Amino acid sequence: MDNSDWLNYKIQVRDRLRGFTLNILELSEIFPKSERGRILNNQLTKSGSSTYADYRAALRGRSKK
Repeated sequence: MDNSDWLNYKIQVRDRLRGFTLNILELSEIFPKSERGRILNNQLTKSGSSTYADYRAALRGRSKK
């Protein structure tokens, strides 16, 4: 995989994770406003949105050789 393919792959993954996160946020609006619904909504929103945040952090990370 050359550099341009790798860059396109990273962009594709980023866009798919961003779309996934937006879908999770849309789904979270459907949950009922009961206690159970709020708990599930909180857990789903945190875990669903963390994938995109973790991916962005991994791309920005730098290490010494």
